[in-house]
Order: sequence, then structure tokens, then C-alpha cells
Amino acid sequence: MLTLPLLSLAICGYAQAQADCIEGNPVMKINETSTFEAPKNETVARYDWTAPIGCKVVSGQGTPSVEISSSFLSQDSPVRLIRTFTDEHKDTLETPIKFCRYVQSIQDHTIAPGETINIGGKDYSEADIYYTPAEGENACGQVVAHRLTVEPKTGSYADMTKPYLQSAEDTAIWISWKTSFENTPKVIYGTSKDQLTQTLEGSIDNLSEDGFPYYWNSRCTITKLSVTTRKAKYAISAPCRPPKAMNPCAFC
Repeated sequence: MLTLPLLSLAICGYAQAQADCIEGNPVMKINETSTFEAPKNETVARYDWTAPIGCKVVSGQGTPSVEISSSFLSQDSPVRLIRTFTDEHKDTLETPIKFCRYVQSIQDHTIAPGETINIGGKDYSEADIYYTPAEGENACGQVVAHRLTVEPKTGSYADMTKPYLQSAEDTAIWISWKTSFENTPKVIYGTSKDQLTQTLEGSIDNLSEDGFPYYWNSRCTITKLSVTTRKAKYAISAPCRPPKAMNPCAFC
């Protein structure tokens, strides 16, 4: 006759008054190590601990006391212990753990060039992410991230990305980039920064949509490259602040 071991479950705070409970910090920070303990019991032959999601048991597995470390992947979930007794019956203890992430919330702010904004008692004018201490009883050392965007006025600035290297072959490569303005794509290239002696022009596609200017500069193909040359130097030219004259914007 097959006999299955009895498995019972005790959840701290909800079990019977006499039930054993896991003791430890119910709120952990990210990248923190905490100790969790179960009552010592001479009739327990084995302790099997399971850490919350995204955590790991770093020491003490198989004993009444373990150290558990959290990570940025940790999620609110219980720490669990299965105890196997000398008479072969088992029970399970668990207690919920919450994780306190460094950034409590994110707030977005937008200003125009030359303007300033006060965040946490300080004035800022440059695009960046700034932090202020989070408030409230449950803040646990957290911060609020303030994402500041400096948004240029329409027509005042023109955006141009760094170039993309595409469709690479042994002796040729495509160079493409994005702009917020229409222009004639041009690539100046050579074997060194001081010898950009060759020029080629590409084409531009107008992909603007819903009032947002978007131009794809492409089909600038450098050919006849040497397979022994590890790096080619080049620059792309575009009117960085239309309608002023061409201004070379170099990238190596």
C-alpha cells in the first residue's frame, strides 16, 4: 500500500496561532542581502528554502536560517520553506516579501532652450535625469526621477543623427543617416582625417508624417575599399542650421 507524506501549509499572519513562522525583513531593497529564520525544531530532518522571484539563497540552504540576496529582477513574492520531519511528514512555511526599488516614480518635464526649471530646490536648464528623495512612510530610501527634456522651438534647430553603416561587403559599405530637414546627402572620405579627398552624393527620402519632419539620407556607397584597410575615415556634410551654408559634421 502506497502512503503519501502529509503536506500542510502555514502562512505567517494567517495560520493558526500555534503555527511556526518565518522571521525576517518583509521589505527588501534591490541588491540587498537579508537573513530569514525558522524556529529550531529537533524533529525536523531537512530544510528546503525557496527564495522569492529574482532572488537567490546565498548561504544556509538545508538549515533553519538562510541568507537571501535580491537583484534588479526581484518581484514581490514569498520566501518559502518546506520542512521534512523525522516521521517523514512535511509542512510548508511562507511569508510575503516586498521589494523597494531605488526609483519610486518618474516625472517628465519639458522646457525650451534658455529656460530653467526648479526641481527639488535647484534650477536646471540642461536635458538630463535628476533625482529627488521620495516622500512618504513607504519611501524606504527611494528617489523620484525627473526626466528633463529641452525641446527646441520649431524651425530653430535641426536634428541629425550619427551615421549608420549598412550592407557591408569586402570592398564597399553604405552610409545612411536621419535628419529633420531636407538637404543633399554628401559623404567625404579618405584614408585619414587629413586626407578626406573623395566625395560622393546620395539620395534623400521624405518620410515626414503628422507634422514631424523625417528625412532618410541614404545610398551613399563607398566602393573600392581595400580589404587590408581596417578603418576608413569619413565625414558627412549637411546644413546643420538651415538655411546657412554647408557645415561639415565629421564622424570617424
